[in-house]
Amino acid sequence: MATKSSALTTSTPVLSDDPKQSKPDNTLAKEELDWKPKIELEDGLVKTIEYFEGLLSPK
Repeated sequence: MATKSSALTTSTPVLSDDPKQSKPDNTLAKEELDWKPKIELEDGLVKTIEYFEGLLSPK
């Protein structure tokens, strides 16, 4: 999925609370609370990108 951004990127050390380090898991919420996400990950990412594009686009 492309954002058409021309932003430069840099590498920095991974933080201890980075999701790749902490590996968040919603299994307990599913089991104990009968909870599940309402929006699929890809759909949520698309909505998030669209939202921020709207905020950042010139008016």
